[in-house]
Amino acid sequence: MAFWRKREHPKDSNLFVTDGYSIENYMVSEDMFYILMTQIMGFGRATKAESIVRQFTALLTQFEEEMMEIMALCILAKEKDSNASLSEYSIHNALSFDLHDGEIVFHLSDSELFKAKTTWDIDDNEPVKILVDLFKDIPEGYHVRGKWLLYFMVSCGEFMRINYAFLCPLLKVKAEKRLRPICEIYPTKAVPVLGLRYRFCPKHRGKWK
Repeated sequence: MAFWRKREHPKDSNLFVTDGYSIENYMVSEDMFYILMTQIMGFGRATKAESIVRQFTALLTQFEEEMMEIMALCILAKEKDSNASLSEYSIHNALSFDLHDGEIVFHLSDSELFKAKTTWDIDDNEPVKILVDLFKDIPEGYHVRGKWLLYFMVSCGEFMRINYAFLCPLLKVKAEKRLRPICEIYPTKAVPVLGLRYRFCPKHRGKWK
């Protein structure tokens, strides 16, 4: 966010400056989603785990695009009041998944967007449009808030676990009643679980193309 607010990073050798929005952004990737599904959600025996990763990648790209407006609002809110709470936008209340025509889809509630705009007292849409256009022109500087990205990834994985029979029909024969996660993980408290696995995450970018 400092990039768009034209703020300089503090210069101190003891400070770590993240490439993205926050530390959580490092935990959201194709590789980490594969680990989430095979080591936590119970898809270790799935023969089509790679196809699940590709579905997630497409959904993640769409999510990042649809979050441009709310990220623009976040920047404007912080410019207006540095103490503005970004938690006024509840991803928990805004995000939902569904199956539609054989595809996994997600929906972001307009009511949460309206609530955030009202709370942050932002009623001029022109600055929002300008920032969204800048996000598209300079994609390397655009990042969704890490907490929201991580929530999206884990929620997507949980939805896939619940609907495993649709995604991996062969797995239905092997599993009993329902696919149980190997360990508990919650979208709002995923860092402790995934953080331990991130350091062992293999770097094989391009494998999922």
